[in-house]
This record gives sequence, C-alpha cells and structure tokens, in this order.
Amino acid sequence: MRFGNIVGFHQNPAHPEIGPRAFVRFSNGTFGSCCKIAGLNTDTILAASKRNASGVVVGRFQDNSLNTFHGFVSSGSQTVTFDYPGAELTNLFGINSFGSLVGIRVPKPPRTLPFIGFVWKNGTFRDVQFGTTATNPTSINDSGVVAGWHQVGTNPHGFVLSGGAFHDVLVPGSSSTAIFRPMLSPVIFSEIAAPWRSNSKLTSGRPVC
Repeated sequence: MRFGNIVGFHQNPAHPEIGPRAFVRFSNGTFGSCCKIAGLNTDTILAASKRNASGVVVGRFQDNSLNTFHGFVSSGSQTVTFDYPGAELTNLFGINSFGSLVGIRVPKPPRTLPFIGFVWKNGTFRDVQFGTTATNPTSINDSGVVAGWHQVGTNPHGFVLSGGAFHDVLVPGSSSTAIFRPMLSPVIFSEIAAPWRSNSKLTSGRPVC
C-alpha cells in the first residue's frame, strides 16, 4: 500500500533511555529522521506533528530541563524553535501550504485555563478560544479553516473555525469527538454538517481574538 509522506514520533524499546524521536516516512516507503535540535539531550521528547506540501515540518520538543515544551519549525537541515511570546509552554500541531501555523500555549500562572489555542499567520498571533473552554486547534488548511477540539466538561468536542465562526461538532450518540483535519471546501463542510445541525449537535460561536 502506498502513502504520501508521513511524520510522527517513535521510540526504540531496545533503548528506553532515549526519548521518543521524530521521523518522516517518505512516499517510496523509506524512513528517515528529521527535525534535529542542536544540543538537545537524548532523554527528551522530540515529536513531529505535521508536514506541509513544501516539506516543512512542525512539532514540539521537551527541553533539557524536562520541565517544559517548545514548538519547532523544520525545513531541510534547518530547525528553529518557535515559542508564543510570554508563554510557559508552546506546542505546534499544524501548518498549511502558506506557512500559517496552529498550536497551543500554556500561559504563565495565574491562569484560568490549562491551555489556549492560537493561529500564527504572517508574523501575527491570534488566540483561538471556543467560548470559555480550553481549545486545541490541530490543523489549518489552505483556505484558513481551522479544526481541532475543545473541552466541554470532562469530554472533548470537535470544532471547525470557518469564516470567523466556530462550529461545535459532536458525532450523534457519542460523548466525545475530536477533529484532526479540516474539510477542504466550505460546501463539503455544509453538507457534512447538516445531520448534526438538524439534531442540535452543531452550534456556532465567535472566536476570541
């Protein structure tokens, strides 16, 4: 079976002293390492989350203190750290073809939420928060549609942020739903969302920016 390029992280059970490491699986079936962080100790975590069409990879890594995480952006042999200004922790989960990023930040104490989502586009940050809930964007497509999940009580609900409006997505009969990739077309989204809307499972809100 053939796949496109895939990124993620793995751990070798023969070497438990080495933390999880990022990898890329190419479309020809071969594997390679990626996202080298200079000076990073081997007992840390280095995880790739998404690779765009240009081969740019984003993810997160645990620093040598083992106390926090930073985002990273990797292209070819170059990897740079990516942090939300003033945040205690930053994780990156998605990137589109234009280089727009999505992830989460953990604010420094005191804080009212465990984490807050964000979009980074053309050098500007914008928080992504569904109402008053902890919100985790996981992906952004080339139309700027953001998908992910947000916490409702003890359960996550999926969400799609499109055209400046949030749409809560809960699969009928389920207690939790998460979305990891937005639809490519607003028309497709409208068609798929119709059953949830008719069953009062799709609601809308406005982004907190």
